[in-house]
Amino acid sequence: MKHLAVALAVVALTLATPAVASSPITVFAASSLTNVFPKIDRHPRYSFAGSNMLAAQIEQGAPADVFASANMLLPRHLYNEHLCSKPVPFTRNRLVVVVPRSNPAHLRTVYGLTRRGMKIVVADKGVPVGDYTVIVLRHLHILRKVMRNVVSRETDVREVLTKVALGAAERALRDLRRLADAEPARRESVHQARALSHGTEEAPRGRVPSSREAQGTLRLGRVLLAAGVGVAAAVSLAFLLLPILGIFVHTTPAHLLSQLGNPVATDALVVSLKTSAVAQLAVVALGTPTAYLLATRRFPGRSLAISLIELPLVLPPAVAGIGLFTAFGRMGLISTNVAFTQAAVVVAVAFVSSPLYVRPAIATFEAVDPDLVAASRTLGAGPVRTFARVVLPLARAGLAAGLALSFARGIGEFGATIMFAGSLQGLTQTLPLAIYAEFNQSFDAAVAMSALLVLFSIALLVSLRLLLSWRSSSTTSLFRFGLSTSG
Repeated sequence: MKHLAVALAVVALTLATPAVASSPITVFAASSLTNVFPKIDRHPRYSFAGSNMLAAQIEQGAPADVFASANMLLPRHLYNEHLCSKPVPFTRNRLVVVVPRSNPAHLRTVYGLTRRGMKIVVADKGVPVGDYTVIVLRHLHILRKVMRNVVSRETDVREVLTKVALGAAERALRDLRRLADAEPARRESVHQARALSHGTEEAPRGRVPSSREAQGTLRLGRVLLAAGVGVAAAVSLAFLLLPILGIFVHTTPAHLLSQLGNPVATDALVVSLKTSAVAQLAVVALGTPTAYLLATRRFPGRSLAISLIELPLVLPPAVAGIGLFTAFGRMGLISTNVAFTQAAVVVAVAFVSSPLYVRPAIATFEAVDPDLVAASRTLGAGPVRTFARVVLPLARAGLAAGLALSFARGIGEFGATIMFAGSLQGLTQTLPLAIYAEFNQSFDAAVAMSALLVLFSIALLVSLRLLLSWRSSSTTSLFRFGLSTSG
């Protein structure tokens, strides 16, 4: 089988943020180097992704010290933009065809890819390995025949390998679906055959059913309705619980505990907790007065303001990431150097999670009895004192629920974070980003880290339940100079 030799270039980023002597250097490297560079040196801070994605991040100001690209054109472009030093080839790569271990298609040469019915995964256009694939197939005059069998185009080499590794599971799932689709048709054909063999019997006409028959029919209807509701509930619960159960069945407690010593998991957990805590402090500090204003005042444009607050809930994560770039990127409306720093994680988390706090807070403040607020003001309390001593205690349950939901959403944020902040271990790589990175390297490690995140989410939900069930047992007035209830 013919191979295409590909040069990999390495450059030093001349305009990157200077690194402190005691801190590790930051290396942006192509996905094909994921299992190579850490074996050479574990000390640098690595970010592995498609070369074109990494080049785009560098253009947006990502703090990289070294860029190892699988495409010479990308570092040359950065060099022409005065963003890096002159690129230097440091090794060569080969383009190969990868098949599952069992080789179910019995592929022997590259020309076997032209057979109809083959399921082929390639890298997308613009990804170096994807472009090299097109060059080789065109040179062999089989490009059109091979591309008609392509079922998926991926953004980097790791995604391609993951899809190939999961090919057996997808095949089994597809076969099960075929059996499931064939089963109803088989049952229907058997039913029709029985009807033809036994003949049809005409039902009596014009007879009014008795009351006993009517009651029996009604009872049968109720039984069928109850059975239908039970089946629907069972299917719904199974659908929601099976993915969670699958995570814990696939891993062992020992492996789960071992992940607590995994530096990737611990660094990601620290980054997640730190950035989410700072983001939620900002959300509470700014969102609480905003929610109180929208709950207690009626003014032109109020509905529009509420809709704008809810908008991040329905925005696709990629759109949120692009929006943050265009607003706070190096070439954004407000030009800053926030992108690809830990502050960028805080901004992304606050943007996507704030509606889950502000919207419930508006509803909670609207539910506060206005007579209690008016009584407090009548008795001499100012607006700030009334808000702190009357409104907040009455709204604490709703605010706590909104904060818990917002915090959970922030912990699980992925799309906007990876686009606006990148995925640098110990700096911007949160737990969801670490799970995504490990999924392409060690599926067992990704499952164990997912289990840790599930346990954290369960603990958060339990804490929320306890907060909502807690009620103050004090019968004294909410403010010191309130009217006495004693005789």
